[in-house]
Formats: sequence, C-alpha cells, structure tokens
Amino acid sequence: MTTVLLSVVSLVYLGTMSAAAITSLVEDVNIGDPAILSCTIKDKVNVDSSNVEWKIYDQTVAKYSNGNFMSYCGFNGRVDIPRQNIEMGNLSLFMTYTVYNDYGVYECYFNGIHQLDVTLRIKATIPKELIVEAGCSIWIPCYTRREMRCVEGQRAVDAISFNWTKDNQNVFQMVKGGRRRQGASEKERVGVLSDIDNGNLSLAFPEAYFSDHGTYRCSEQKNATVLKIRDHKKEIEVTLEEPILALHLYTVDPADLFFQRDNSSIPVPVCNNYYDKCNQNWRYIDKGHKVELDTVTRDHLGIYTVRDKHSNKTLCSYIVRMAAPNRRQTTKVEKSQNLERKEYHMDVKVSVIIFFVLLFFCFGMYTSCMNYHERKRGSK
Repeated sequence: MTTVLLSVVSLVYLGTMSAAAITSLVEDVNIGDPAILSCTIKDKVNVDSSNVEWKIYDQTVAKYSNGNFMSYCGFNGRVDIPRQNIEMGNLSLFMTYTVYNDYGVYECYFNGIHQLDVTLRIKATIPKELIVEAGCSIWIPCYTRREMRCVEGQRAVDAISFNWTKDNQNVFQMVKGGRRRQGASEKERVGVLSDIDNGNLSLAFPEAYFSDHGTYRCSEQKNATVLKIRDHKKEIEVTLEEPILALHLYTVDPADLFFQRDNSSIPVPVCNNYYDKCNQNWRYIDKGHKVELDTVTRDHLGIYTVRDKHSNKTLCSYIVRMAAPNRRQTTKVEKSQNLERKEYHMDVKVSVIIFFVLLFFCFGMYTSCMNYHERKRGSK
C-alpha cells in the first residue's frame, strides 16, 4: 500500500480552525486488500458537534455526524471512521477490504468544507497461465470499472454485456438484463462470480475438467489466460460394507477406463465412453461424467486409469484398496466376537459374585451351628 503526495491545490479558511492545505493523494492497493484513505486536520475535534463526510462522484460513502456513524452506497459494513481518531483530528477512512469498483477519487469533508482528495487505485493481476489439478475449483480473473451511482443508499450500476471465449469459441455470455448463455460442453459447469456489480467478471469452474484446458479471453480486457489441467490422482479405501464405488472421469471428451491388479499386470478395459458401454456391474452416471460399480469385491481392488480416447493420455489415476479396520470401522464378525467376549466376561463376573455369596452364606450357617452346639454343651 503506497500513498503519494501529488500537489498542493489551494488554501481554505476553516472558520475557527487554522488554515490548512488541500492536497491530492494517491493510494494504491491490491484488490481485496484493506485500504486507508488519509485525511487529517491540525486541531482536536469535538466529535459530538462535528460532521465528517467522505464522498465519491458526489455520492456519500460514509459520514460521522453528531456522534453517529453511517455508511452508504455499497460500502456498508466495510468502512469506518473511528471516533477516537476524529477526536485527535484524524478523519481517515478505513476500508476492511476493497473491490475493483472502489477505484475512484474520494473527497474528505469536515463540517461541510472540502479538505482533500484521495485517488484510490485498485491493482488486479491477470495471470498469463493458470495450472490446476482436475476436480479442483478455479476462477480466471477479469475486471472492469462500472459506472456507479447510489439509489436509496445502495450501490447501483447499469446492466452490462460481456462474454468469455476459449480458443475463440464462446463458453459464457451475459447480455443486458441478466440473461446468460453457455457453451454446450460447459453448460451447468461454468459461471461468473456473484460480484459483477463490483466490476468482477471472473469466470468460475467449481470443478475443472481436462476438457477445460485452453486459452481464455474476457471481452472486457486485452490479456488472455492459458488454463492447464494436471492429471488427477487419488487413493480410495473401500470396505465390503460399502458396495458402491464411483470414479469421476473429469472430461466431456471421449475417454476409456482401464483396470489392472498392480503395476505389473496388463490393463483391462472397463468402460468405453465413446460407445457408452461398460463391463458387467459398471455403469455411467451423472451424464457420463462418472462411472459407478454396484458391488465391490476383492476382485475390484487395484489401479484404475482414465485415458483420453484420441491421445491415450492418462487423465486420472485411482488406487482402490481395502480399508484397514480401526476402532470406528469394524466388520460384522468382529462386532459379533466383541459382543460374545463381553457376554462371556459378564457371565464370569456373575458366577464369581454368586460363588462368594454362597461361600459367605455357608460360613454363616456353619458359625451358627457351632455356636448352637457350644451353648447346648454348656447347659448340660
């Protein structure tokens, strides 16, 4: 965050305040970072009888008036003019985070008198290349400045039209009025972030597919971004109590699924995406984006690979193995054995208790008999 003093514009008389120079400042921040728009006066301030106001394009951003703070125009909840700072003559506006549409010239006022201007410049980097593993979420940034106005204290912008292309083919388009159009292979899988009104037109992928790789360009900026997808690797632990196994292909292009017991065995075809066919007990689900196995047996433990039909490139690798039993995950046999052990130990405890009860009873009877015979001898 850097602040640059540009020029001294003029001098104004602040009533009972001393004369001060009106200056113009520049504040550079990265998008999303906090910002401080500096504005100070020399004298201490009676907060309860003073008025501090920040504006942009003649629209009020924040105001501290007669001891009460208010924020407007899309800045609600993320700006502040601390009371203790005002008392010391510090009228600075604090932003907890910035959005791209915060870009602009802000004006600081004290008791209705203009103090200075601060130009806030938001820096956003458009990467030339992005690399992500298949199945992970990612978004490709694109920003544009939107003309801002306030309606009943809230930020309002005009409708916008823009589009995204991949390798010069449309993948997403928004036209005025909020209507959205997507490419056939990207339909229901790509969209834009919910921050368009703040100038964020970034393209979002909840799950990246191998078929998503390519060069992307936003109509609102000059630079393009190349998206590259790494192969997906995952280890999956299964138990015979969980009969369903689902594997994600992470592509809309034709691909085959192969299985091998280990690295030394020969891969065996399981599913052919091109012909939409699978071996027994396997089937395609989720519009052909996944394959599912109905019943898992030990014969299904091993290595599964997804390969592109045309290039034979490995897209995904899955190692499926039997999960080791633990305290939270035991088989039915083990649970039955544990129950039998508990019942056995309970029977032993009950038997021991009964034995000692009988022993004390017999001892008591024996003692009573001996005392009786002693008394009888004594009476003779």
